[in-house]
Amino acid sequence: MSSFHPIKISEDWRKLAILLACITFIFEGVIIAIWFLQMQQQIVDIGYPLAGIAFSLLVGIIWIAHPRTSKQEETGEKEMADNSDDATLTQTESVNSQDIDILQPVVSMSQSKTEKKPHFALTETRWFILSKDGEEFEYCENSEDKLAVNDSLRCYAIADGAAQSFLPGKWASYLVEDFVNYEAFSGQNIESWLRKCKEQWQEWAKSDWLPEARATGLYLPGELEKHLDQGPYATFVGCKVHLITGTTANIQVFALGDAHFFLYCPDQPVGDRLKYFPYKSCQEFGQPPEALGISERRIKRAYELMKQEVYDGVSLEEGVAILTSDELAKWICLQKETANYNILDELFKIIIWDDFKEFVVQKIRASSEIRLDDMTMIVIPLRQFIISG
Repeated sequence: MSSFHPIKISEDWRKLAILLACITFIFEGVIIAIWFLQMQQQIVDIGYPLAGIAFSLLVGIIWIAHPRTSKQEETGEKEMADNSDDATLTQTESVNSQDIDILQPVVSMSQSKTEKKPHFALTETRWFILSKDGEEFEYCENSEDKLAVNDSLRCYAIADGAAQSFLPGKWASYLVEDFVNYEAFSGQNIESWLRKCKEQWQEWAKSDWLPEARATGLYLPGELEKHLDQGPYATFVGCKVHLITGTTANIQVFALGDAHFFLYCPDQPVGDRLKYFPYKSCQEFGQPPEALGISERRIKRAYELMKQEVYDGVSLEEGVAILTSDELAKWICLQKETANYNILDELFKIIIWDDFKEFVVQKIRASSEIRLDDMTMIVIPLRQFIISG
């Protein structure tokens, strides 16, 4: 997998044209000088053709460097810059953190001049994972953060495996993958969902992981089985978008622990612009969170502990749903407390992974209030679900 950056093709062609022009200038100058010397012309006569060539090339270089001369073209260029937020990504099917690819954005210029430009014009779901060590998700197999996206069912999830538990990354993968593929997930499905994930995790651990672990000879007799019985833990947040009309939806949210859901409506008044769940304030971060596990006690208590929320009548025109892991959620909540929405705009409009990494390293991890941890985010512009007509 690789991350692609937007490429300014016109600039590359200008540089190539200038380089070729310079080479041509030098080559023709040498040929003309040799010809004049062979014809025994006076040296001063060489200056006339060379001056003509130089003048022609100068005009060509100026034209290459500034190809847009008409007022209409200049206006078009300004509109392209103003509408850079209309960049979209090629849609990807439901994936987990190992399958994700961040694609090069394609700029859309179809918006009418008379149409009101939305504050948040991106219309494709985007997702990012950055490990503690700054590795891209494809290479950080040891990351406990996992995510899954299913745009066709409008289902999304993040699970953060507890590092102190046993093989939490795989457990987190099963949680998110099974959740986003549930066509009608509800509170009544929580126990059956967890039991299915438990079966998948135990089968993988016993058939794939256990033989390799035994072959290392690093574990005492019975030690591996004890670890398998204790199993993994993970915090979780998932949401499903239920369309109500062509322009409104209800969003159903499930959360256990400190992974978070955000509803961002940038056109709303400051007090209503950003809502989050399950916590109610930044002070709740840092407390030991509840988590999903494989023990019978945890499975049976999951329905009781799982927090649920429904956001009714959300506008698809302006709403953006966001899921994040704990430390990123804490940072976002801190920005809300100071009404620092400009920086949140910048974060939520990121398209490529390299920009996400730079933002996290320079603006989030630089904060003394944020501990070093994996950073995971899914951004879901609700505009993509508008039904026209």
